[in-house]
Amino acid sequence: MSNGLEITSRFRGTLLGAATADALALPHLHYSRAFLRSLASPMAREYVSHPSGRHPAGQYSSLTQEMMAVVASILDEGEVSGEAIASHLTPLWRDQVLIERDAGSVAPMERLVSRSVSWQTAANEVGHAEAAPACRVVPVALWRPTDVEALQRGVVDAVTITHRDPRVLAAAAAMAAAIAVNSRTEELILGPFLDRVAGAAERFDAVVAEAILDFPRTLSMSENRAIRHFESLCPDDRYPPSDEGLGSYCVPAALLAVYYFLRSPYRFEKTVESCLRLGGHMHVPAFFAGAISGALNGEDGLPDPLLQGLVGWREIAEAADTLERAWLLRGAA
Repeated sequence: MSNGLEITSRFRGTLLGAATADALALPHLHYSRAFLRSLASPMAREYVSHPSGRHPAGQYSSLTQEMMAVVASILDEGEVSGEAIASHLTPLWRDQVLIERDAGSVAPMERLVSRSVSWQTAANEVGHAEAAPACRVVPVALWRPTDVEALQRGVVDAVTITHRDPRVLAAAAAMAAAIAVNSRTEELILGPFLDRVAGAAERFDAVVAEAILDFPRTLSMSENRAIRHFESLCPDDRYPPSDEGLGSYCVPAALLAVYYFLRSPYRFEKTVESCLRLGGHMHVPAFFAGAISGALNGEDGLPDPLLQGLVGWREIAEAADTLERAWLLRGAA
């Protein structure tokens, strides 16, 4: 980083990039891939109101709500702590304020709300591999960008509150590493980027790591072929691929986020637009890709009309600034 302003831009870009992509996705969530690809108007240029009429244009989902709860937990605790994250997530579930909450996290969070278990023992058994819990690692990546071991521990703390499946941890670790690398680089260099991201994933799942290292080949694939390829990895009958749209499975969600980011690393709108056209649960790869792109391009790389239209954007920007100041005071390790 060249100066304090640059750091500030990266922190803001990461959180606002994730939230912006999430808000763009929310009104289109669960629509089919064929329908979303048939839309003539760009999907990442402006917000639209939710079809239910319950949410205004620019409203984000539970992905951003949980991300901001993790930010608050880090600021309160002065460190990444599973117990602190769980204590900040629990009121969101108890008070039923989450928008489009992750169905895969319902059972463990209900156990936490009822106080029948501790945060260390609430998680689903191995086999539950939804992508949404991995979104909690975005602030963790900003907090521990250069300490690989500390970042890994933070990923485990944030995710295993609800999910302990190694595929979820691999996806989360890969996303955290991608954000961490981009928040500290002036120019994206493919080899080192993929090495760091794959290395983070390999600690939990070798297949996910190998798929990341294979990106020099898969980036030459067409979108449809790439989607089929990523959905064929780590096959699981609980998460069957569908031509209708993306499911909740963490493996294709994470890999498609990286795929679309790497196809247009310096074009936030193009990256997010591609994710939105996936259909189904496309808000998760859009969220991931928005954070990864925002970390590289900073706040200035996000379209100003989208920032201005994002519900609560000032609060998110202020939270990013507060997180950055706390990070600097901690020693920026």
